[in-house]
Amino acid sequence: MSILNNEYVYYQKGNKYLFIYPDIPYWLVVNENAKRLLELFKKKDDIESVVEEYVIRYNGDADRTRAAVQKIYDRLLEHKIIKANYGNSVEWKGIIDTAGINITNNCNLRCTYCYADAGKEIINYQDEIDFSGIKKYLDGVKNYASENCYIQFTGGEPLLRKELLFKSIKYAREIELPKITINTNGILIDDEVARFFKEYSIDNITVSLDGIDKEKHDKFRGKGSYDYAIRAINILKKYNLNVTASMTVHKENFDYLEGFIEFCKINGIQCFTSPLFPIGRCKEDDKLCHVPFNDLYNILSRWYSEGRFNQKDLAGTLFHTMILPMRDLTRRNYCGAGMSSVFMDANGDIYPCTNTIGASYFKCGNIYDQMFDQIWFNSETLKKVRNDINVDNIIPCKKCELRYICAGFCRGVTYKITGKINSPFPWCKEIKQSIISAMWDIGEHPDVYKGVKDKFA
Repeated sequence: MSILNNEYVYYQKGNKYLFIYPDIPYWLVVNENAKRLLELFKKKDDIESVVEEYVIRYNGDADRTRAAVQKIYDRLLEHKIIKANYGNSVEWKGIIDTAGINITNNCNLRCTYCYADAGKEIINYQDEIDFSGIKKYLDGVKNYASENCYIQFTGGEPLLRKELLFKSIKYAREIELPKITINTNGILIDDEVARFFKEYSIDNITVSLDGIDKEKHDKFRGKGSYDYAIRAINILKKYNLNVTASMTVHKENFDYLEGFIEFCKINGIQCFTSPLFPIGRCKEDDKLCHVPFNDLYNILSRWYSEGRFNQKDLAGTLFHTMILPMRDLTRRNYCGAGMSSVFMDANGDIYPCTNTIGASYFKCGNIYDQMFDQIWFNSETLKKVRNDINVDNIIPCKKCELRYICAGFCRGVTYKITGKINSPFPWCKEIKQSIISAMWDIGEHPDVYKGVKDKFA
């Protein structure tokens, strides 16, 4: 058996090589000499055989070659690449990292690209969840919540049901759920709300803010909504609350992205950017255009490498999404839907994640009909979803060298756009290019990407 029995794929850029070991997964960037050694590791069964072959083939110095071989061998051994046991997936234990609650489908805005298709239509709250449903859901989640589990209250606009929201937050704190976040458009944020959020230690409040151009923001979210969002951010900051400004990025506001990140940096708040997906109400407007993932990653990476923004500034962007998994790669067979995340819609229906709400394929049950445990562990729908989203069962992904890094990306978005759970992610090529770019960035400039595990050999 050879020293390194795992299959690999490599890419070349100038005199550097990016090696990817798909099944582990692992990657590293090496020079020409190290590339030759890695290729010999695949053919030879011990270090001395590698040294001997290299010296003969490339007229190398035996002592220097042996030292280089040992260095690479130790690196691969340290990261468990040699003798890697990747055959078995980690047993699923039902631990929940994110639990969302759509507290209402009503909203005081009608944003052009609302994923939930919420709006100003008159909604009878008697047809939506009450506290008994939320309490039952939270009690169930509590039993399986990780130590950093986030309870996310969203909508619609959750503050339209302020009394129910406040009562639910109080209960979540009473049963000691770890973290609570709120998504809001900011219109109903005032000092009373901010004081309540402060009293109950809300971990983060996310306010929708599509860039720093008022006219563009209001065009897509509604007249006056920009001023309300800025006002809300200032009120929340006054109470020293953790605030995130969330920007949905598309081609009409892409030019304002840098200014948006700068705004967040200056104001000491977190930025979050989400690429536009044609789901929810966005499907109604074919003029709204998706910004390619790789274009978005490349501009963020350039700003970072130039020192324009640091990792903290970009922590909620696609840059973070691509770079973070490169720190300590783990073998991912799934996206989080129904594995580590769960979502309850405003009528009590349970779904695997935010991006699956409203799709009957993903509906797992209703909190008023069953106990949460029964849904989470025994729902036939959830069992099928967990099997179907396994990247090993997605045929187009099977031969991809990034399959256990990407894990098929978002299955909810994929289904809503293609109508099939086992289709490739609609922007698969863009994601792949972004991941590979992130590997090159870290491997070629480890001094720039401080805090990211060294991948340069």
